[in-house]
Amino acid sequence: MKIRVEDIILTLAVLLMTAQAASAVSIGAGPSNLDFGKMVRGGYAEQSVTVGTSGDENLTCTVEYTGNTKDWVSTDKGTGFILPANGRVDLKIIMQPKPDTANGGYDGAVYIKAAPTSLIESGAGLAVGAGVKIRVTVEITGKEEVSLNVENVVVDDTEIGYPIKIKTLLTNNGNIMIKPNITSDIIDATGSKIISGEYADTPVLPTREETIPFTLPSKGMSTGQYNALVNVYAQDQLMYNKVVPFKILPKGTLSVSGQLVDVSLNTETPSIGEVVKITGKFKNMGQVTIDVKLKSEVYFNDKLADVKESDSMEVDPGSTVLLDTYYTPTKEGNHILKVQALFNNIQTEQKTMVLTVGSEGLISSGIISPDIIIVAVAILLLLVVIILKSRKKQPQYYYPPPQQPYPGYYQQAPPTPPMPPPPPAPPSPQAPPTSPPAPPQTPPPADGGGQTTPPNKPT
Repeated sequence: MKIRVEDIILTLAVLLMTAQAASAVSIGAGPSNLDFGKMVRGGYAEQSVTVGTSGDENLTCTVEYTGNTKDWVSTDKGTGFILPANGRVDLKIIMQPKPDTANGGYDGAVYIKAAPTSLIESGAGLAVGAGVKIRVTVEITGKEEVSLNVENVVVDDTEIGYPIKIKTLLTNNGNIMIKPNITSDIIDATGSKIISGEYADTPVLPTREETIPFTLPSKGMSTGQYNALVNVYAQDQLMYNKVVPFKILPKGTLSVSGQLVDVSLNTETPSIGEVVKITGKFKNMGQVTIDVKLKSEVYFNDKLADVKESDSMEVDPGSTVLLDTYYTPTKEGNHILKVQALFNNIQTEQKTMVLTVGSEGLISSGIISPDIIIVAVAILLLLVVIILKSRKKQPQYYYPPPQQPYPGYYQQAPPTPPMPPPPPAPPSPQAPPTSPPAPPQTPPPADGGGQTTPPNKPT
C-alpha cells in the first residue's frame, strides 16, 4: 500500500493538536454530590466545592447547569473563572428556589468545563477540553426552621482609650434568614457591671458563616482584668451565652505592626481600556486588631496619573488578607504602579510594578506564547495538505466558445428535418408551343353498321 506524503502531514497535524490540548487539560472537583436539604420557597443556601488542576497551564473554566434546578443554581464566580496552573479555586454553589416552587424533591447538575487559557486567548477556537459534573439535590418544604450555631466569641485585649472589640463567629443552620441579637455586659473584678450594649444589624442567610464584630466604648475604664458576658439570640431564643475575660492595658503596651507581603496583577501587559486588578497581600504582625486598606498610585510619563484605594478591612493579629484596587489605562506605554498598605496612621513601604499598555495587549507588546506558535504550525500543516490535494490531476474538458450563445448551448441539437422536393422548372421561352393532345377515340358501335362520324376539324 502506497503511503502519501499529504496523509502523513495530516496525521502529524492532528496528533500535534490533540496531544497539545490533552496534555494541558486536567481538572477535578469535590465533593461531587451536594445535598441542600430542606429549603423554603424563595429561600437561600450555599455549599462549597474545590476545583483543582495538576496541569502546568492556566485553564479557563465555564459553568453550566442542567436538570429541574438549573434556573435556581448559580456560583459566586458567575458563569466562568480562571483556574491557575497546579492550583485550586474554592467555588460556592448557591441554591435559590423560586417563590412559586411546589413542595417536593428536585435534582440537577453543575458542569464545569475547562480549556487551556492560552488557546482561547489566541483565538484558535480549539474545542478540546475536559470537565467535571457535580450533582445537586434539594427538598422544598413549607416548614421554617430556626437554628443558629455559635462557634466562638472572642474579646481582644485593648489599651486605655481604645474600644472593646467583641467578635462572634456563627453559622445559620436553619432555612430562613435571621438577624442575631448580640448583647454584652462588661463586669469588673468586683463583679460590678460597668457598661452594657447590644447589636442586631447583621442579617445571616441560611448555611452562611459570619463573623459579627461588636464594639463597646472603654471610656473611663482603668487598666485591669475584666469579663464580658455575651449572649446571642435568634428570634428571641437564647442560642448561646459565655463569659469571656479580657484586659485593658496601659497605652503603648500592645504593638501595632503589619506588612505588605506581596503585590500581584491579573495582567502586566493590558490593552487600552482593559481593567487591571491590583491585589495586595497584607499580614497583621502586631498584637491588636487593625483596620487596613490598600493604596495604589499610578504614574505615566513621570507624572501622577491616578490614585486608587480599596475599602478598609479589619485584620486580626496574625491574620492575612487580600486587598484589591482596580485601574483602567487609557494610553499606550509604560505605567508605573506604586502600591502600599495604610493602617493606624502607618504606611508600609511602597512596592513598584510596571504595566506595559498596548492597543492590542499581548500582541502589541511583542510577547508570543509558545502555544500560539504550536497552533499556528498545525494550521500551516493543514493548509499544505489542502494545497497538495487541490493540485491532483483532474479530467479536463474543453468546450469551444459559441459564436452566439443561446439557451441550451451545451445540450445536443435536435435532428434536421428533410428538405422538401424542388418545384418544377418553368418552360423555356424559345421552345415551340406544344400541340394540344389528340381527343380520345370514340369506340365503334357494337353492331358494326353505319359509318362513324368523323371528328370536327379545328378551325
